Amino acid sequence: TPTGLNEKDSRIAYSGGTKGFEVPGVIGYHIDGRLVKGKEYTNDGRFNGTAFLTDEEVMNFPTASKSLISRGLYVAPGITNTAFYDSTNVQGKGYELIQLIQSGGRNTMRRGDDSSEADLFTRGKTFSLGQYSAFFPETTKLNNGSSLPYEVYFEQVNGEYATLKITKKA
Repeated sequence: TPTGLNEKDSRIAYSGGTKGFEVPGVIGYHIDGRLVKGKEYTNDGRFNGTAFLTDEEVMNFPTASKSLISRGLYVAPGITNTAFYDSTNVQGKGYELIQLIQSGGRNTMRRGDDSSEADLFTRGKTFSLGQYSAFFPETTKLNNGSSLPYEVYFEQVNGEYATLKITKKA
């Protein structure tokens, strides 16, 4: 929102011409911080991941990591926002560590455009995975193949708070 620490950014453009948001709104992100396991790095520095950690390995990470290490496996981040450094088991799939979900529905950030106020979720907007499938490589599912059967409705958004209504869809 254009208040507090963000107030100056909303009034004065940076040297490249980019200026902060002038209206209150919510920015949505999808974070894919899955870890991969593997035995080695490639000669060019990429982690040669063979598989994502299972849910059980993630939930019991201290114990699981010792077990993996004892079997000669290492754990590393599987996904970055620089495709070259993605683990080899996800190369070319289009996954991103941090993905801005633009409220306007067009994925303009992927081609390097600046964010704009149209990217903010404001009062009366909704989010559902199906509605924003252009931002997810698996389109109607999350990157791990799971569904997300919820819709988020932005009931109230102002400079002080946002009120959301989250509904589970059948």
